Amino acid sequence: GKPEFEGALFIDEGQDYFENEYRLIAECTRATVNVYGDENQQIDAARGIGSFSKLDALWKNVEHYSLNENYRNAREITEYVNGLLGMSVTSLGLEGGVVKSLALSELGDALGGDTDDRVAVIYSAADEATAALLRKTVPHDILYTVAEAKGMEYERVYACGALTDTQKYVAYTRALGELYICKPNA
Repeated sequence: GKPEFEGALFIDEGQDYFENEYRLIAECTRATVNVYGDENQQIDAARGIGSFSKLDALWKNVEHYSLNENYRNAREITEYVNGLLGMSVTSLGLEGGVVKSLALSELGDALGGDTDDRVAVIYSAADEATAALLRKTVPHDILYTVAEAKGMEYERVYACGALTDTQKYVAYTRALGELYICKPNA
């Protein structure tokens, strides 16, 4: 039987749980279950729920709420991502953000030896050429794959190499104020 606990269970990054994991949760608890997530951040199509509508059959009185406002990123970053990916997120962030392209060869100079925890260099693990170059030239404490950076935020982000649209969305929206898109031939 289900435990007598009837409180609440909160699940973050809910897009990354499998439907079977949700079934198990539904079978094992009487708690009110609140799932938070962003279907646009499901980096690996083979890993996760795909669509939150699949949860409707698991619980009674399911309610869906959408947050279409962005409080994290500077307006310029939100508007750039909206234009690039055809989204319509309302920016409620501060003005004065930076979005610039940068040649990958200029990354070292741009970093200037900065290993501050407010800086991240983000790349796709699938882009092996960029990954190999970055591992040789970027301090390891600011170097992240897209999956490693998900859920985090940084004042300045350098998004490097070939990224899928989903990876771009995740990587670009980690930047609070400055986003630099680093390409081999920028």
